This record gives sequence, structure tokens and C-alpha cells, in this order.
Amino acid sequence: MKPVAALVEAAVNVDLLAERIIVALADERQADTSAARWEQQAAAARETSKVRRREIGEALLKARGAWPDRGPNAKGWGEFLKRVGLEQSTAWRYMDDARTPERPGFMQPHENSAPEPAGDRPSAYRDVKPENAPEPEVSPAVTEAAVLQLLAKLDPDARKRVARELRTANVNGGSGDAERGTWCTPKKYAHAVGPWDLDPFSNRRSHVAAARRCALEDSGNGLLDPAVTGSYSAPPAFGRADASTRVWIQPPYDIVDQAIAHYGHTRFCALLRFDPSTEWFAQLWALTTVVAIPFGERLEFEPPPGIEASANPYPHAFYYRDERDVTDEIRRLCIVLRVEH
Repeated sequence: MKPVAALVEAAVNVDLLAERIIVALADERQADTSAARWEQQAAAARETSKVRRREIGEALLKARGAWPDRGPNAKGWGEFLKRVGLEQSTAWRYMDDARTPERPGFMQPHENSAPEPAGDRPSAYRDVKPENAPEPEVSPAVTEAAVLQLLAKLDPDARKRVARELRTANVNGGSGDAERGTWCTPKKYAHAVGPWDLDPFSNRRSHVAAARRCALEDSGNGLLDPAVTGSYSAPPAFGRADASTRVWIQPPYDIVDQAIAHYGHTRFCALLRFDPSTEWFAQLWALTTVVAIPFGERLEFEPPPGIEASANPYPHAFYYRDERDVTDEIRRLCIVLRVEH
């Protein structure tokens, strides 16, 4: 029997393959070496970037102290940010980066840490005192927010004594009550107005429903930066209300004009005295499209703990920027009037 011829494949050039493998191995080793070098450089670059971010944040914290939080000179902060080419939100992130546990004297809460006690959290726009540094002299320019934070820590009897000491007339409110801003909208009307996107002048006892609220007890700030209208702090978030944001405005009477200037561009409802003689009335009226005046009664605001309730001598009204926000319940409880300008 004749043997079957075997099928023989074309000859393989093993020398050429060996050269290819040798070259590929050399390229692989070189690539690994380059990658390691680039990773080291990238890590060094990231560390440099981290250091620079911290330096920028520290510089911003110090620079922020050059301007007041409120008043005509507050706009200097916004002008400063424009000069260095930073948006307000970006500046906040830099300042937050400056408060890390890596540097003594700077604090930033860990995401799993317990919340800081009210009043102990450093302001986002103020330098933080380094450890073992001498106590600074108390500045005579004490803000209302700082005073209210201190009052919140007092027992009810102490708050009443302080309130009696400070009971002097003022052109905006007239009550002289040191805790005027912590009184609450009565539950009936708080429920009648419905829910809102933001309550920038709130407290933990408020009956008004809001997706976000700036409560002084929680380090909230409804007038975060007067140079940036609509900016607020509702820990753990910062934000800015725009024209579509539905904002409930019920501020202390000594900052009504600032509150209107800060949130007048939003879709607001302001609960304030119906008093055309006040300095802020014309400013608010120019932005109002509908006013709702409670029918047959005056609002009796709920006092803070330890403060005796008192009859409200002033008529109040709900000033709406957008008629769509007037609920059926408010129409039932109030005389609702359209404003013609």
C-alpha cells in the first residue's frame, strides 16, 4: 500500500518571530518604566495642585475678611473675585479645601462625623484661629446672626432678661425684641401657603414646608453673600436661588430691605406687615403682583420658647411675585388683590 503524502505547512521563520518578541519585550519594559515615571510625576502634580488649592483657599479666607457681610461695602468681595477670575461657587470650594485636618487650626467635618454644635462652625468667609494662638480682641462690629446664636444657647429666663435690656424702639420693626426673628408663622397659615423650594430665614420650629431651609441653629445663612444675589447656606449645601426658585421670605424686620434686595428676583412670597409707611414697602411693592390680606383677624405669631405670647398690633399680608403660587386655602382665608403698576 502506497503511503499518503503528509501535508507540510509553509516553513515558519522562527528567527523573525524571536526578533519581534525581543523588540516587544524591550518596548514593554520601556513603557512600564515611562508609565511609572509619569505616575510619579502625575502624583507630584496632584500634590502640587492640592497644595496650591489650599494656598488659594487660605488666601481667599483672609481676603474675605476685608469686606463686611452686608452693607454698601460688601460688593467689594464680588469685585475682588472678578479681579482674580473666580466665580463665587468656585471660591467657596477653594475655601472649603483650606479647612482640612491636614493643617492645624483648619476644620472640615468628615462625612461620617457627628454634626458640629450650633455656633461652633467657623464662618465660610472668615479665617480660622490656629491652635495655641492668642485670643483676638472682641470686635465691636457684632452681627445680628452672632447675637442670635449666643441667645440660642441661653436658658429661657436669661433670654427674657436680655430681651428686656435690649427692648428699645427701631424704625423697621418697632418691637425691640432681641428674638423677633425667631417667632413663627401660625400653623394655620404656614400650612395654607403650601410648600416652597427655600426658606432662607427659618428655624427648627417653623411650620412652613420647604425643601431647603437656612436655620440659624444649624449654621444656616440666608444672606450668604450680598454681592451674589440669591446666595445662601443651608448646611451641608451652598446654593443660589434664581428666577424660578420659589422662596418663602419672612426675615427679621431689621433686615427686610436686604432680604428683598437679595431675593427680589425670585418667585417669592413675603409675609410682612401691610404698612406703606415703612422704608422697605415701596421696594417690595414694586416687585409684587398679588397681595393677600388675612380676612377678619390678625396673624398671631408663635413666640420662641420662654417668651410670652403677645397680641400682634399690626396687620400683615402675603406679598406674591407670581399669582400661580396663591393657593386655594390662602384665597379662602384672605382678601386677594392683584397689584397694578
